[in-house]
Amino acid sequence: LSVLSIAIMLERFIFFRRMKIDFRVFSKELTENLIGGNISAAKSLCEQYPATDSHKKLNAALCHNLKRWAQGRDFSQVFYFLPFRNEPDLVDAICSMSGITGGLPLVKTEDRSMHFYSWSKGEKLIPNSYKIPEPDPEKAKLLTPDKSTLIIVPTLAMDTQGYRMGY
Repeated sequence: LSVLSIAIMLERFIFFRRMKIDFRVFSKELTENLIGGNISAAKSLCEQYPATDSHKKLNAALCHNLKRWAQGRDFSQVFYFLPFRNEPDLVDAICSMSGITGGLPLVKTEDRSMHFYSWSKGEKLIPNSYKIPEPDPEKAKLLTPDKSTLIIVPTLAMDTQGYRMGY
């Protein structure tokens, strides 16, 4: 799945060159904002560059390849995140997998712990204090990860050691 991250970064690089934007300056500014905790500035910077048609095609290809890859694999749960800004939208791909329980995160405000709850497309989501939609803990089942759980984590980029950069 990291191939999509590379493809999106390449697409953005091409977009930046076409628009005569210095990608290194953008990347440095984004990194400084994320590391410095200035998330609103990082989000604002990313909002300036919306998804393109090629990004949408990459998303469709990722969903197709994810479903194809999942066939014959032995997992019963997929924990994933709803798309944010230009992140890949995997909802349809995951919800269409038979025999798989999809789980979305819910962050508990008191201790900032993250737990995953079952969710299917069409079920109501409740916005948390950050306005991020989450499953209703009163109605959804708390899921526990095990060896048969696939966890898909969004990323903006990652370094050679596998550390991710994201929101």
